[in-house]
Amino acid sequence: MKTHIPVTHIMTSQVLTVEKNTSLSEVESIMKRKHIRHLPVVNGLDVVGIISLTDLQRLSYTASFADDEREDSDDEVAILNLLSLDQVMVSKPFTIQKTATVGDAADILIKMDFHALPVLDGTELIGIVTSTDLLKYFTGKF
Repeated sequence: MKTHIPVTHIMTSQVLTVEKNTSLSEVESIMKRKHIRHLPVVNGLDVVGIISLTDLQRLSYTASFADDEREDSDDEVAILNLLSLDQVMVSKPFTIQKTATVGDAADILIKMDFHALPVLDGTELIGIVTSTDLLKYFTGKF
């Protein structure tokens, strides 16, 4: 497999984003409706964070132990309404430039132990590459 091809060849270029003032309930709704696991968080044109489905699931898991007498869905809604996106997202996420290679992206994801990298052209968000994109590429299913 060629690891020196540009990351732009395997990234998702139609990136959904959320503004940093978006509620966690809305973030969760977008992820479920669109079947995605990572959303870059923007403030205007600047990427200021990233939120993952795993981040939201951690909140739901914690809420399920908060009070045994309440319904799990009630706990989840309460937690999502109590916290802001700013409090849950990863601030100042690691990004990769469009000139980076597939090998560069794989190295970063392995070393940093996360699963998504916003792809930038200078400071402009132009895509996102995920561990799933890399797996598809390396297994020839891209």
